[in-house]
Amino acid sequence: MGTVSFLSRDGYTVTLTYTIDGVSISKNYTRFTLNNLNFTGTYYGSIVYETGGCSSPTATARTGQTTITQSANALTIVVQGSGATCTLSGDYKQSGSLGGSTGNFSCTDGTSGPMVLAGMQMTAVGFTAAFAVNAQQCNLPGAISGILLSRP
Repeated sequence: MGTVSFLSRDGYTVTLTYTIDGVSISKNYTRFTLNNLNFTGTYYGSIVYETGGCSSPTATARTGQTTITQSANALTIVVQGSGATCTLSGDYKQSGSLGGSTGNFSCTDGTSGPMVLAGMQMTAVGFTAAFAVNAQQCNLPGAISGILLSRP
């Protein structure tokens, strides 16, 4: 008899632990990247994020031209939405088919702070990702996606 557990804390790595006849084994596995995805292009995009204080956050959505520039280890996303322009910029890391970034978020509506972008992936027609911004001592979640219009 034995037991098994499979635990992922971040979507990129997992720990497999199993016990058989009293002997316990634990192994870590990481997604394997065959090649880095290149998101560079112009999209019709949408960004949704929370604004306001921690006690009463409100959802804000911006939709419009979205431009992504990317090098091997840097990523910048600019959404020129209705009423405000938002920029996510930072490093770029990929694990398996999922990309991510840590850096800064700033929006002309005044929302800004350090951000973490995770789960960035290509879709059949564009891209999608989740992110969180630490603004004014609040962790504000958000999502960004876009439909590809053109590549350089």
